[in-house]
Amino acid sequence: MEEKLTAVSLNKGIADLFFRLRNATLNEAEFITEIYERLHQHKNLINARTYGMLFHKLSKLDHDKQILAKKLIEFTIPHAGEYFKKHSKEFGSREVVRLVCAFPKLPVTWTNHTRFVIRVLKRLYKTLENPEKPSDGELIGVLSAFAKLGFFVEEPLPLLLKLLDALNYTEEKVQALSVSSASALWLFCVYAKSRFEKEARIVQLFDWVDAHLKKNPQKAGDINESHTAIAELLKQNLKAEFSDELQLEYSVGAYALDIAIPSLKLNIEVDGNQHYRAENLVRKDKFRDYVLKYYEDWTTIRIPLKECRRKDKLDYLKEKLSGFEHIFKPISPEVTQGLAKHHLLKSSAVQNSNIGPSKLSSEPTRESRALEKK
Repeated sequence: MEEKLTAVSLNKGIADLFFRLRNATLNEAEFITEIYERLHQHKNLINARTYGMLFHKLSKLDHDKQILAKKLIEFTIPHAGEYFKKHSKEFGSREVVRLVCAFPKLPVTWTNHTRFVIRVLKRLYKTLENPEKPSDGELIGVLSAFAKLGFFVEEPLPLLLKLLDALNYTEEKVQALSVSSASALWLFCVYAKSRFEKEARIVQLFDWVDAHLKKNPQKAGDINESHTAIAELLKQNLKAEFSDELQLEYSVGAYALDIAIPSLKLNIEVDGNQHYRAENLVRKDKFRDYVLKYYEDWTTIRIPLKECRRKDKLDYLKEKLSGFEHIFKPISPEVTQGLAKHHLLKSSAVQNSNIGPSKLSSEPTRESRALEKK
């Protein structure tokens, strides 16, 4: 006899499918369809835990799989919004934290779901009053997500301050944070300080976290071959003072910059195709550029790798770095003359190609015969 499906068994089955999906190749991603069909077939069994798990698992997928899961995400968001509207009290701190932390990571235009986001944030406010409130680690994750979300969806200041009160950090507690946790908190602090510069608690926390990260900077990640190639090309063509200080994976707060010239506060990011396809990555990049600009007035220039491969790299880099022409070596007179000669020959060839066959003929023309007689 077939066992009757319950909410618990549905959740367990979906969790198992997500586990298999995370380890599958893109060609084996049929699990997405199976998850969608199960949810669609058993909508009556979906509860707060299901939605908390769905948001969490979807946010952990890589960008290519999130694109494949578009139909599943488009099903989940509005249904979650409707369910939350009617049953918000079912969502405990764990489920609410999962929702908030997932919001910035999903390829969704959240301004189209503002009411849902605000309801979740208000519920988060309520869970802070419960004995089973989020842990410090969860609160830091929420604050980081809150900043990224608040950059696009307006949030109330009272909730932000309530979150800080719940965290209740001292300078000693900040100094004990791991680099990962301090980086997440730093993102929140820079954003919050940019919005509420006169709020003393935010300024104080920012100073502590910033000092902690300067003593314990982010470790450089793996250096990409494309980044190295562009950095080497720049070094060969920059003036010595700028070439010497150019750095790969330069640490600034929570970020490691692809290519940096610190004295100019110039950040060059080399972006693969996914940065332009996935909405959550576009949103993430905009937030990052905003934070770096506010924090230390960094200018970020984004180089689409695809475009850079299509054109002459140096010319393209100079075009993208418009406004920083002074950092490049001047072109020598010999090179200038060579380029001028090249363009002259090219122009002459084009003009000749437009002359009709009769005028290029070796037969003497009426005008030439007249000249010869003279």
